[in-house]
Amino acid sequence: MNKDINIKDLLKIKSELLCYGIKRNSISNDIYDMEHKTKVQRTSNMGLQFMLSEDIIVSVPYNKKDNSMSKYYLCKKEDRLLLTNDLITIEVSPFPLKSPFWYDYTLKNGKFFSDYIQKEGKDVLICSVSSSCCYFSKNEQCAFCALNGGTTTKENDRVNSIIEALKIILIEDDSIKSINLTGGNLYTSDRGAKQYENILKEVRKVSNVPIVIEISPPEDLAIISDLYFLGATAIEMNVEIWDDKIRKNLMPGKSRIKREYYVEAWKKAVSIFGEGNVGSAIIIGLESLESSLEGIKTMIDVGCLPSIIPFKPTLESVLEKQKRCNAKDVYETTEYAAKFLVTKNLSPLHGPGCIGCGACTLESDFFRMQKKEGFLMTDNTELTEELIDSFLKRFPVPKGKEKEPFVITFDAYSGMGKSTISRELTKYIDAVILNNDEVRYFLNDQNDIADLKNKLQKMRLEKLLKNHNNCILDNCFLHQYERKLNVIKSLKCKCFIVRLECDEDVVKERMEKRTIDGINFSGAKYEHHLDMMKNIKRIPDELIDYTIHTDQDLDEQIRGLVNYIEHNK
Repeated sequence: MNKDINIKDLLKIKSELLCYGIKRNSISNDIYDMEHKTKVQRTSNMGLQFMLSEDIIVSVPYNKKDNSMSKYYLCKKEDRLLLTNDLITIEVSPFPLKSPFWYDYTLKNGKFFSDYIQKEGKDVLICSVSSSCCYFSKNEQCAFCALNGGTTTKENDRVNSIIEALKIILIEDDSIKSINLTGGNLYTSDRGAKQYENILKEVRKVSNVPIVIEISPPEDLAIISDLYFLGATAIEMNVEIWDDKIRKNLMPGKSRIKREYYVEAWKKAVSIFGEGNVGSAIIIGLESLESSLEGIKTMIDVGCLPSIIPFKPTLESVLEKQKRCNAKDVYETTEYAAKFLVTKNLSPLHGPGCIGCGACTLESDFFRMQKKEGFLMTDNTELTEELIDSFLKRFPVPKGKEKEPFVITFDAYSGMGKSTISRELTKYIDAVILNNDEVRYFLNDQNDIADLKNKLQKMRLEKLLKNHNNCILDNCFLHQYERKLNVIKSLKCKCFIVRLECDEDVVKERMEKRTIDGINFSGAKYEHHLDMMKNIKRIPDELIDYTIHTDQDLDEQIRGLVNYIEHNK
């Protein structure tokens, strides 16, 4: 199936389907009716499910709202089902062709099994133990959510109905490989964890099927252990948005659970359930990609699998009319995240529930592709055309405005604040930051085995300067600084060297804290800082243009540096 289309093109198609859905027509309506016999809508993800290839499954958003942004639609040729945008046509296979046989089974209360339980992907059951979220009761719900109701007590009848259905499904349907239990938040210290206790106990009487629990981090993290011993095999604690200001604005209730506490909870969960069995959703399209990537890096660094969800406006939510996420952003962000996962050998392929399903996200697809293709490039120390093309797509060269562009670099050891000062400077100066850690992750070569990082950064610097961009080098300039200065001089541009000073106790506290918090993306520890101080000399005083003390207030110092550059460039 689709032998002429490579996997990357298929994943681009999948990202567009996830973001924009598919145009409605009689063919897609008929398939939807077969897959959803009882017409239950659970979330904006519910829709058409089909295979783009033997490995790639997609759950295409498909609801009453017109998917006018989508360029894809279904058509038929003889007995073949085709997906097309009039330029590309591929054969697809609906999965499942019809809804599970138990969807229209009835419970003691007269409702259908599918009123409480849905099958998503190839083999995952999704059960929502509550039909509401407490945050709606005080008008502090997440702006992207439409789980209305406001009930703050455990819904015993719903839980009992789920147990009744699950006991039958797990005996009669041997295709089920895992269960995902989810539900709205409660204003209780356990964040609703107790809702799951009876389900776990009763399911374990009839089946050993893996069970994933979705909750917000409870006030007492010991509850995570309780869920494990009751029979849960994995857990998801969804931070959803990483930027604190945006979290407070769009998640007024849930944002009271600080993101730092999420990191602590993920670490605790990994220590109990193990890597590959802890996950968190993060929504792309409601904050900057830089912020989303920071959150994703943090998750992976502590052994938590990110589920990268494209924002789609949900009917009856606050953000119902908000613009949809850009498919290109979802594709590139997930591709980047998958490289981190490969580096950490943290696999999303076999996790239970949403962690391993892969129908609504791209992580499993990219991870599988990179594992299959052998992503690590350390067997080649030359810049190939393919590598350069891929690199420039990830790190594009914008058209700058500086007539005579300049370079800013730092005389500083690790932990002294290079990245912070770089970011602060871009508030006043139009400049591109060249960060070596980003390139190492792009290459999946954290130890510079291939010696490609410096070659790529040198090429990038040349292109940026020629295109009239100022550049900030956020890297270890101290090491062989004479050679690096000569390179910059050969490019015939002004170079400003900024010395960073910082109290040693502050450096130690910073580096130890970021390691504990799981946000040490560079991999540098305080021991590396001490080793640098011992073995690498600082740049001579006469070459220093300006000095900033990063353990003091930065605003006035940054403005002073900007003023100095303006008068000396």
